[in-house]
Amino acid sequence: DFPIYVNITYPYWGANGLGEEPQPPAAPTRHNPVGRYRRTFTVPRDWAGRRTFLHFEGVKSAHYVWINGKLAGYHEDSYTPAEYDITPYLEPGTNQIAVEVYRYSDGDWLEDQDMIRVSGIFRSVYLYSTPDVHLRDFRLETPLRDGYTAADLAVTASVRAYGGAREGRYTVETQLYDPRGHAVWPRPLEQSADLGSVPAGQDVTVHGSRAVPAPRLWSAEHPELYTAVLRLRDPAGKVTETLSHRVGLREFALRDGLMRINGKPVSLRGTNRHEMHPDRGTALTRADMAEDIRTIKRLNMNSVRTSHYPNNPHWLELADEYGLYLVDETNLETHGIRDRFPGDHPDWTRACVARAQNMVHRDKNHACVVIWSLGNEAGGGSTFVAMHDWIRSYDTTRVIQYEGDDRPGISDIRSAMYESPARVEERARDTGDTRPYVMIEYCHAMGNSNGNFKKYWDIVRRHDVLQGGWIWDFVDQGLNWPTPERISLTETGPAALTGEVLPAHAGFTRGEGVSGTTVFGRDDRLDLTGSLTLEAWITPRVTG
Repeated sequence: DFPIYVNITYPYWGANGLGEEPQPPAAPTRHNPVGRYRRTFTVPRDWAGRRTFLHFEGVKSAHYVWINGKLAGYHEDSYTPAEYDITPYLEPGTNQIAVEVYRYSDGDWLEDQDMIRVSGIFRSVYLYSTPDVHLRDFRLETPLRDGYTAADLAVTASVRAYGGAREGRYTVETQLYDPRGHAVWPRPLEQSADLGSVPAGQDVTVHGSRAVPAPRLWSAEHPELYTAVLRLRDPAGKVTETLSHRVGLREFALRDGLMRINGKPVSLRGTNRHEMHPDRGTALTRADMAEDIRTIKRLNMNSVRTSHYPNNPHWLELADEYGLYLVDETNLETHGIRDRFPGDHPDWTRACVARAQNMVHRDKNHACVVIWSLGNEAGGGSTFVAMHDWIRSYDTTRVIQYEGDDRPGISDIRSAMYESPARVEERARDTGDTRPYVMIEYCHAMGNSNGNFKKYWDIVRRHDVLQGGWIWDFVDQGLNWPTPERISLTETGPAALTGEVLPAHAGFTRGEGVSGTTVFGRDDRLDLTGSLTLEAWITPRVTG
C-alpha cells in the first residue's frame, strides 16, 4: 500500500486499480489493500453495570469491528466518528478488539477530494463508560437580543435509559461559568426528564433557557469563551454523570443582505486547509494544529474552510479558543463522476444527507462554526436540496453554502471558484441576485503563485456584498519520502566485481518485449534467502 495523489479521477481507476475500472456504486476488488489491527484491553472493574462505548474519530475508508470474535459493527464516512456500544460483547478480565480497515469502499465514490490519499486509523480511538441512564446528547444555542447587549443560553438535552429501572424523574442541571471561571447563575438551570414516558433505548428530550447577564460576546477578534457544565441527577438527587463544553456567545446570520457577526458585517479573509503533515500524513497532533492556527492568525487571516471534510475535533476546539470563523464542510466530493452522481439519485441522496447529519451533530456546539458547507465539486441536483433542507430544519443559527450549485434553496450565499477579478466585480453588480458573494477557492497558491491578489481585494473592498474568500490553500501538500540509497557492492573471489548495481542491457523492437540481465555482487545488507520484489525503470532512448 502507498500514498496516491488524486485530482479528478479515482485512485482505483487505471494502473493503480490493476485495470479493473469499477463503476459506481461498486467498490474495487482487484486492488483493495486491507489493514488488520488487533489488541487486548481490560475494562476497569468500576465500569460493571454501566455501558461501554468504543469511539473512533477517523478511519479511512471503511472498517469492521469485532469484540472477542463477535461483530460489533461496520462504518463508512472517513472523517466523522464511528461509535459502538460494545457492552453486550465484553467479558470479565481481558478482552480482544479486532479492526479490519478497507482502503476502498463504495463510500469512496463520495470522497474524491484533491489530496494525497492515505488510509487506516488516523485519529484517536478510545473507550468510555456511561451510567445505564445516560445524558446522551446536548445542544447549546446562544440567541442574542436587545441590540446585541443581552444573550440567552438555550439548552436542549437528550437522556436515554438503556434498560433496567426507569421509574421517577431525572434532572438535567446546567451551570454556566464565565471566561474567568465564575458561576454565572446563583442556581443552575434545571430540566426534568420523565424516562417512563418512552420505551427503553429511546431519548427523552428536554429544553430550557436562561438569560446570561452582561454577556461577553465571542468573535474572531475577541474569542471570549464560557463553559457550560451539565449534570444528570437521578430521582434521589445523586449526580450520576457530568459533561462540559465551552460556549461562545455569538450570532452569525444573514441580515439586511450581508453576513454579520453580532450584528456587524464580516470580511472573511480565509484559506482552505487540508489536514496533512509531511511526516505524519493525516494523523496530525494537537501541537501540529496549534502551530497551523498560530501561523494563520499571524498572517491576519480570520477564517478557514475545512477542505474538504470535517476536521479533527481538536481543530474546532482550537478555533474556538484562538478565534477563527470556520466553513465546516461535509465529507462529500464526487469530482470524477459529478456529472452523474449524486445528482437526483435517491439512494445517493440518503448517503449524502447522512454525511451532513454526522457533521452537524458532531460540531453543532462550536462557536467557530459559522457556515455549513454541503461539500465540494459534487455537481448539483435534488440531493443538495435535501441536504440543505435537513440542516435548516435542525439548525437555524448558521449560514449554508455550496459552490457546486449555489442557487437559492441550496445555498444561502453565492460562491464560485477561480473567477477572474473582472468576473468577481460583475457578481457584485448583479442586481438579479443580491445575496452575498464569496470566493470559496481563488488565487491558487501552490508553488510560485498568488498572482493578482491585490486586484481581488481592491474589488472586494469596493463592494459590501463581496464578503471575502479562501485562497487555495494554506500550505503545499507533501510527504517526506526517503531518497533511494545508491550502495557500492563488492564481491571477493575469482569473479570479483566492485561497483554499483549494473543496468540491464537490452534491445527493444516495436511489438516485442524487453529481455536482459542485471548483475550485482554480494553485500551483507542483501538477504536473498526469501521472496524478492524486483522494481525496474525503463527509459526509452529515441534513436531516429
